[in-house]
Amino acid sequence: MSERARLDHTIRSIVRDVVMSDVDTNSEIATATTTTTTTATSAPEVTASSDVLDVLEVARLLMVGRNLVYELVAKDRIPHRRLGKQIRFSRAAIMQWLSSWSVQGAKERR
Repeated sequence: MSERARLDHTIRSIVRDVVMSDVDTNSEIATATTTTTTTATSAPEVTASSDVLDVLEVARLLMVGRNLVYELVAKDRIPHRRLGKQIRFSRAAIMQWLSSWSVQGAKERR
């Protein structure tokens, strides 16, 4: 399987798991935020009100590893912005990106 085909397959899986799930994403994130304890080494938790996300928060939102997020960024396959060495994501842009994949996946299934 080519690298592009593998990434496309992975993205479709993410969409299937995240966008088409029966669980509301915001309530799931809120539950995760209230049930997770924070330590000095853990990253800040994703909250429903965060408009700007970092790599770890996007990985949690998409339920994938951070390395896949970095790979998608490197290939410019996910909407992002670089601020110096840091990578940031707009929650709205990520959700729109996911929506576009679900529409594209539905067209491919016909």
